[in-house]
Amino acid sequence: QGAITNDATNHSAVTLATQTSTGEINLGGVAGDVLGASDDLENNGNVDFTAVDVATAYVGGLVGSGASKLENSTNNNAVTVNATTNIDTLGLGGLCGESSAITLTSNTNNGALSTNAGEVLHIGGLVGRGAGAITASSCTNSETGTVTLNNTNLELTEVAAGGLCGRGTNKSVFTSCTNNARVSLTAKSATTGYLAGISAMPTNAKVTSSYATNAVSCTNTGDLYAN
Repeated sequence: QGAITNDATNHSAVTLATQTSTGEINLGGVAGDVLGASDDLENNGNVDFTAVDVATAYVGGLVGSGASKLENSTNNNAVTVNATTNIDTLGLGGLCGESSAITLTSNTNNGALSTNAGEVLHIGGLVGRGAGAITASSCTNSETGTVTLNNTNLELTEVAAGGLCGRGTNKSVFTSCTNNARVSLTAKSATTGYLAGISAMPTNAKVTSSYATNAVSCTNTGDLYAN
């Protein structure tokens, strides 16, 4: 744990395979768990997590969990999570998997995000799960930063998939941000589902001068209820 203040770059693949974990797993291209602010981070290696019977996982292109601020940072490579049995809670983001509250300024995600797991899944081009407010300005999820869930075998309780953010709070603010990537959901069944080009949850986050330019698609092979 700790702050990575600036100029940290990863050029290698980051791979983790885990069996039976009741704790929290944090995995990122530059750091797993960061406390504090960071700037000028760059990831140029694929991030791959394979899980069997895992309780909680937060996976990001730059940081797995915990960053309070990211500025002038870029993820250039794919972030992938696969599980043979479901992950209870999964936060998956192009920049950060999970944060209690985070400020994002002038960041870019170019890496594709994909998973087949997450009983509770929050996945976004920038941030997967924000337990507190997400404040983002001048950030971009590029056309190559596709957000994909392909789950035809495992049961979902809640899924939130967004071009920029999976789940934040009603105090989240997105200003002059862009999503150019496709957001796609294929699920066997889900109790609750949210899908959006910018922020999937909550639906009343403040969005100013921000837009999505690519398709948002949802395919369900069972029952999907979104309310």
